[in-house]
Amino acid sequence: MRLKLYSAPTINEAMDQIRAELGPEAIILSTRQMANGVEVRAAVERAPQPKLAAASYSVSRPAPAQAPNGRMREQIRETLNWHGANPALADMIGQSAVSLAGQTTDSVAALGVTLETVMGFQPIPASLDRSILLVGLAGAGRTATAAKLMVRAHAAGSLAEAIAADFDCTGGTARLAAFLELAPESTLSAVTPSQLERLLSERRRLGRHCIIDAPPINPWDAEEIERLRALIRISGAEPVLVMGADGHPAELEDCARAFAEVGVRRAIITKLDLVRRRGAAISAIATSRLSLAHLAMTPFIGGGLIPATPARLSRLFFDTAPNFESLRGAA
Repeated sequence: MRLKLYSAPTINEAMDQIRAELGPEAIILSTRQMANGVEVRAAVERAPQPKLAAASYSVSRPAPAQAPNGRMREQIRETLNWHGANPALADMIGQSAVSLAGQTTDSVAALGVTLETVMGFQPIPASLDRSILLVGLAGAGRTATAAKLMVRAHAAGSLAEAIAADFDCTGGTARLAAFLELAPESTLSAVTPSQLERLLSERRRLGRHCIIDAPPINPWDAEEIERLRALIRISGAEPVLVMGADGHPAELEDCARAFAEVGVRRAIITKLDLVRRRGAAISAIATSRLSLAHLAMTPFIGGGLIPATPARLSRLFFDTAPNFESLRGAA
C-alpha cells in the first residue's frame, strides 16, 4: 500500500500525476485548496505492475474463487463507515485487511494489523523524555489531559511539573489546580509567553520536564496560528494535539491538518466515553499523518489515559458497532 501527497496548480493536473504514478485504482483520500494550487492525498493498495505484451496463444483459466475473507473485508469497511470514518479510508483499510491479515478470520485482529500499517502509534512515555505542550480547540479537554499526564508521570517516579499557560486569564490555573487537587497558589502559572519562558528555563536547570496546558487555539485564525508557532519556539516543548472525538468529520480533519502544519506530530483523542461513533477523529488523525498517542476513555483523572495501540483501537471500533458478536471471528 502506498500513500502520497501531490501538489499541482489545478485539480486536473494533480489527477494526471496520480493516474500516471499510482494508476487508475488510486483512491483520493482528501483534497485541499492552497494559495498556489491544490493539494491531493491519494493511496493505492499496491504499486501498478508493468503491462506485459499479449501472448500469441491463450490458456483457459478457471474463474477465481471467492476469497474466504471477503466477508471480513466488508465487515471492517461497514464497521468503519458506521463509525463515521472517511469512506475512502474505510474502503482502503477494508481492502488492505485482505492481504495483510494472512489466514486470520477474526475481524478485530485483521483490523488491528491493518491499522498498524496506515497509522502511527506513539504513546508519550509515562516518565516523560521532554516537555509537552498540549494544544487544541477550546473545550477539547487539554486541562484534564494535562492532569492525567501528570498523574502518570508521578506514578512513574518523574519529577515533572504542570504549568497553566493562562495567557487569556480565564481561570486555567484554578481548573488545573482543581484537577490535581492542589491549591491554586501552589500551581505553576504563566500569564505571558515571556513568563512561561522563564519558568521553563528554571525547570530545565533543575532537570525537570513540564506539561504545559496551552491556551485554546482557533486553527482557522491566522494570528492565533502565528502565536502558536511562537509559543512552540519559545517553550522548546513538543506540541501535542488534544482533540475531542465529538464534532463534524470534515471539521476534525481540517483541524488536525492545521495543527500538523505548525509542527504537531502526535495527538490524544478525548471524549471517547461520550460518543458512540468514533471514526471521524481517527480518520482526521490518519489522513493528517499524525501519530496517535493516547485515548481518553473516562472523565476520571487517575487512569484516564490509555496508550494507543492498533489492537486497542480495533477493539474500540468493534465493541460499539452494531451486531458485534456476529462479526467476531467471521470469515
